Amino acid sequence: MVKTSGARSEAATAIFALVALVVVAAFLAWLAMTSEPSVVAVPEQEDETLAQANEPGLPLSVDEFAANVARHVGQTIELQNATVAEALGTQILILDLPQGRYVVRRTGMASAAATPANGGQVTVVGTVLEKTPAVIDSWVATGAITEAQRSAVQPGDTFIEARELRAPGS
Repeated sequence: MVKTSGARSEAATAIFALVALVVVAAFLAWLAMTSEPSVVAVPEQEDETLAQANEPGLPLSVDEFAANVARHVGQTIELQNATVAEALGTQILILDLPQGRYVVRRTGMASAAATPANGGQVTVVGTVLEKTPAVIDSWVATGAITEAQRSAVQPGDTFIEARELRAPGS
């Protein structure tokens, strides 16, 4: 006896497999034709620290700066020939300006530079920032100043966050 139903089912399976293969191939071809090419956009982010380190400061004399300190908030300046009144630890300098004492916080390369002598001249390159009680609290918390030195840095509304200190003319 010849079994014909088995041959028919094998043929149907082969046809079904072939149709499935053609459908999958057609779907993949359709996807390839209609899809947009993938582009991975890598945003160009400039490291702020590097950008700031390369940014030249606005050259100002002590008198020009002292005449309108608040005008320079947010600007990078180069304060030329400032007189050092005293150093508070390794991170804070107090400068003598015509309107009184002015605070400079040393960061980056400025903190690695030798501390200028009291009464010595220094050129400070850095950003003028607002000095709030929270800023002073952070200086105490990080050890930049002691609690006893808080009163020495409180006068004034701004300070310079110095990234560079150098001898005048260098």
